[in-house]
Amino acid sequence: MRKNSETLDVNIARILHLKWMFDLKQALTNEETLSPVDNHMECDLGLWLKASGLKKFHQFDAVQRLDSVHTQFHDKVSELMSNRTDKTTEEINLKLESLTEVSREIIYLLTELELASTQMQERQEKMSHPLSSLLDYLMNTKTQRDPEQNLGSPLQVSHVRLKHVQWTENMPSAFKNRGRHTSLATATECDLGFWTKNLQAQHYNSIQEIKKLDELHVFFHEVAQNTVEALRKNEDQQAEWYYSEMKEMSREIVYLLSLIEYIMKDSDAIESLSTHFI
Repeated sequence: MRKNSETLDVNIARILHLKWMFDLKQALTNEETLSPVDNHMECDLGLWLKASGLKKFHQFDAVQRLDSVHTQFHDKVSELMSNRTDKTTEEINLKLESLTEVSREIIYLLTELELASTQMQERQEKMSHPLSSLLDYLMNTKTQRDPEQNLGSPLQVSHVRLKHVQWTENMPSAFKNRGRHTSLATATECDLGFWTKNLQAQHYNSIQEIKKLDELHVFFHEVAQNTVEALRKNEDQQAEWYYSEMKEMSREIVYLLSLIEYIMKDSDAIESLSTHFI
């Protein structure tokens, strides 16, 4: 998936939000004064939304939801940091867990925007260059999977993150005719499964999130298959429950992939993003 300036903006916003969360957790661990700003209009993500994000992505519903969820996020930060010394460790951990759930939704909404913008650009390119698009289709020119490539690069992580969300969003098409003509890819056949398997072969097992991701991804595909099987048996309520669970797992997968991408990035490069962002 090719990135344009708009998707790069969203990508940077996502990474800077993760940095904000890491800084917050470090401040809590070290019992420091909160260094990140606690106003939703003053952090990097808030500044980006106000300066260009809301305008650039106004045609996408996800940007309005993002604006609302981001405000909720900072409300929860204020609750967490207010009279912090009077709170027990258990109370702080519970509030931090709740805050992480909202952060996860922010990451997912930013990924939705990134994917929607990328797909819109690809459609525009096809309309602008119909002959080239036809030749690509006829020649079946696709990027081949190469186990020897550097799967540990942040670019590769970002690619499989978008491919996973695209796979999840395409899932409802499998429900047509109650899934009778559907054959879902297994956890090892999809792009994310291929990437995870070969990433582990390249000795990235020291990153704990990769093991969690691998286990969750296998379970995700099992639930996806259960959804289709329930439809085939006319068990609509059960299928709806499975599908709801699948979407929740997808959010966690996107969050884990974003954490992995953040961990793999150079710390100096992350620090420089904010300087050139807004």
